[in-house]
Amino acid sequence: MSQPVFASLLNVKPATVRAWEQGQRTPDDAASRLLEILSNNVEIADELAS
Repeated sequence: MSQPVFASLLNVKPATVRAWEQGQRTPDDAASRLLEILSNNVEIADELAS
């Protein structure tokens, strides 16, 4: 999934996702929990993206 699509799912800017991936920023608690849920349930992320 592309950064822009993933950012759209989380309602954040693509630059935010890039910063998380590059270790320049860390997600807040709510975003961290959502990321954890999505990483454990990839099918949910795929379904939301389609």
